[in-house]
Amino acid sequence: MEKLAFKYFKNWQSIDSKRFETKIKDHVNAIDRAIRGRAKPRNHKKRFGSWEVVEELGEKEDKYVEYLAKKVTLGLQNRRARLKAYGVEPWIDATEREEAYRLISTAFQAVDDLPSHDNIVKVQDIFESAEADSLVLVTEDIQGQSLRQLIRADNLTLEQKRDVIADVLRGIDHAHKHGVIHRNIIPDNIFITPEKQAKLTGFDSLASKIEQERSLTQSAKI
Repeated sequence: MEKLAFKYFKNWQSIDSKRFETKIKDHVNAIDRAIRGRAKPRNHKKRFGSWEVVEELGEKEDKYVEYLAKKVTLGLQNRRARLKAYGVEPWIDATEREEAYRLISTAFQAVDDLPSHDNIVKVQDIFESAEADSLVLVTEDIQGQSLRQLIRADNLTLEQKRDVIADVLRGIDHAHKHGVIHRNIIPDNIFITPEKQAKLTGFDSLASKIEQERSLTQSAKI
């Protein structure tokens, strides 16, 4: 059976002549992605660089997908972090893609350069994931809940609420002193640890803002 199949596919006359009219060059990238996808084993776990996804935590406004991930580098397998994969449309041309990456990475770099502070979630790394067509922001994996969750559950005392406000203000002040503006201070972007310490996250809103401005600029050109 295998020999017959090999003989059949080896004979170019078995192929419908109309198929030769298709310009395969226009479909090379799509074919490559399809082949790579089919070549992965069924138990393949999603990866971004040296990080393997443990759990998908959610998607925010079609801007990024957040994951809990673990390091797969030898000797560092116990290290965990949160990843935010900020996607760029795979069908845009190379020039637009490069510009989109530049704008997003500039915003992320501003956050990455921010000195460490107790009331700001630490950024560990920023890198491009070519396979996933995205830029990936790596932050510390902290335990706790968002302020929105605690507000809904009404689990904070008056004194704890005051402490949260003070923590948030300290984090904002630190960022402003280093030229970084958050742009989106909302309960979802304030993380509360089990010790009731508040930590600011969501600085990627700066990247979202830049991307929106880029889109508006592109629309104005049309």
